[in-house]
Amino acid sequence: IVGIIMMMVGLALVFALSGCNDRLNIKWPFKPRDECLRCHVKKESAYARKQIHPPFLDRGACDSCHLSHGASNSLLLVQGGGKDLCFTCHQTTAVRFRKKVVHAPVAAGQCERCHDPHASDTRSFLRKAGNELCLECHADTVRTGLPRVHPPLVDGNCVDCHDPHASDQPRLLKASKEQLCLTCHDREALPKSHGGYPVGGRNCLSCHLPHSGTTDYLLRDQNHPPMKGKECDNCHAAVSATDPFSLPQLAPALCYNCHPDTETAFAKGRPHAPVQKGKCLDCHTPHNSPDKAMLRTTRGALCATCHETVAKKAGEEAVPHPPARSGACLECHQAHTSAEPNLLRANGKALCYRCHQEQEKRFSQGKPHDPVAAGECTACHAPHGSAEKAMLVKPGSEACLACHPDQDDPRSPH
Repeated sequence: IVGIIMMMVGLALVFALSGCNDRLNIKWPFKPRDECLRCHVKKESAYARKQIHPPFLDRGACDSCHLSHGASNSLLLVQGGGKDLCFTCHQTTAVRFRKKVVHAPVAAGQCERCHDPHASDTRSFLRKAGNELCLECHADTVRTGLPRVHPPLVDGNCVDCHDPHASDQPRLLKASKEQLCLTCHDREALPKSHGGYPVGGRNCLSCHLPHSGTTDYLLRDQNHPPMKGKECDNCHAAVSATDPFSLPQLAPALCYNCHPDTETAFAKGRPHAPVQKGKCLDCHTPHNSPDKAMLRTTRGALCATCHETVAKKAGEEAVPHPPARSGACLECHQAHTSAEPNLLRANGKALCYRCHQEQEKRFSQGKPHDPVAAGECTACHAPHGSAEKAMLVKPGSEACLACHPDQDDPRSPH
């Protein structure tokens, strides 16, 4: 028994003093990293890269990040890995990340999403060079295949404009959108290309796209004619005025100078609330837009800025009305004014039959249901979507019993 106890004590001492952990400054015939590489042979090639993480470069520091014998995570990482591990050394970086807008991988503590923890051929141990890394996640929003591309994007320098970790500006910008462009574009030279107007320090993104586009100067696809012709004084004060960006008139009077027909049309029927209040710029942008109607954003998203509850419901219902789900609100509604309630394009069934032509043919045969005959489709169907099949306003027989309560009587023949 004594022999067994002595053997166990000896083994415990060996495990405590040997291998990857040299915190007690015990010098062994081998270096811990060499011992690790006996099994992790694929990591040997990482030493040929240009940038090597100092703990990995140090032949005895694998245990700076990894536990030698066991952990609750598959990579045996100290503190479970992630930012908690990285911040044990990068403490000043942790403080710098405490800003209003934090890059999603940083917020999630996933440093390794962008950085290789062992070695890399790129600066800061990035997994890929230049914009190639950024475009793994942001390819949908940053389109590089268009005819005109912003030079920093061409050069692979997203970080010229964006902080990769955290910022107090929206979209991780390195400065306010009014000041960021001036880091490359000369304020004094800008009036020459803008009809003489001193645009330096203004919101460049009200006219220009930040990444890529199809038109010269990265202007948006649709441009207000006065702006396209550099006739800014059609709407603004003259360049020589004390405040050249001031407006001699406000909307809607200013807009009606060029759009008199719309003023006449808007006086008829039931106007949309912004139209009634003369707030053209609630929906339209005065300079340029991706939309031919000069809308501030895509049509469905624009409507949702005011009609948030309807948009949310249409997006969540199990059985959605396709136009409502896709944001094609103007398939059913007018944008400015209508003779029908709720700005509908037509009355009752006439509106529904524009798409549901087969139902119109079927309903014309035989005696129709009273709501069908009256054109009251919404008596039974929800116009934006429903949790029930066929977009019914109530489940199963409840929809029928709302009008036919007597049929709920057990003595009824039904």
